[in-house]
Amino acid sequence: MVAELDIETAVVAARLRARHGQKLKLPDALVIATAIHREADVLVTTRQSWPAKGELGFTGSLIKL
Repeated sequence: MVAELDIETAVVAARLRARHGQKLKLPDALVIATAIHREADVLVTTRQSWPAKGELGFTGSLIKL
């Protein structure tokens, strides 16, 4: 699925960046914000540096490869 970037997702991404600073780069914040906004069941990443899903506000399964 390709998700369009809308203002609500951008605001969530900006809040994630503000909260997590250097731990979360802007592209990663956009991916996470999209998953949150679209209520994704699963989010898969290779980034071990991401905060825990509870800290991100993501309620689905976060899989770190």
